[in-house]
Amino acid sequence: MIASRISRHLTYANVVATLALVIALGAGSATAARMITGTDIRNSTLTGKDVKNRSLAAADIAPTARNAWTDTSPWETIPSGTTIRGSIGVRHVASANMRLQIHYLNLPAKPPVALTSSNVSFSADSASAAVNTDAACNGTASNPTAPAGKLCVYLLSINNVTAIDAGAWAETEPAALGAWYINWVDVAQGDDSEIRGTWAYTAP
Repeated sequence: MIASRISRHLTYANVVATLALVIALGAGSATAARMITGTDIRNSTLTGKDVKNRSLAAADIAPTARNAWTDTSPWETIPSGTTIRGSIGVRHVASANMRLQIHYLNLPAKPPVALTSSNVSFSADSASAAVNTDAACNGTASNPTAPAGKLCVYLLSINNVTAIDAGAWAETEPAALGAWYINWVDVAQGDDSEIRGTWAYTAP
């Protein structure tokens, strides 16, 4: 009885429509089963609008990119291979009784290894007044660089200064936090002295 009812409603059009639906569903499943890979996407075509907000985790981003975006706090360790840069601007107002000037500075975060005075040097092209220079400090004052584990100082200008030295503040615990110093002797007692420059440090 049921078969006769179906056969009465079974027409050529119904059969064709049913077959078309089955074929379409099968093709859709095959297409969905194929994974989209990087080779299917043309370079520079995806934008931020194509990525769901807050859908990417830190593990989805390369470590070098994560380091570039990280704002390291003074109490965190500088990531290995990261270069940080800064500037120096120190002026001493003339004193009738003082010629030796010492100024302490600090890296903005902890180095992986404590600084030592042997790893704090001036660039080789620094003024002749510099005591300790290193050919490995081969950047410039406008583009300071440093090899791994070294802090390089680049002088822009000096005034009434001689015997400029730099080193790590190794006498106390702050040395582990990247404390270092720069000092010099005034050429003429009673005259103002000044040092301007830049520096770079690369974490080993």
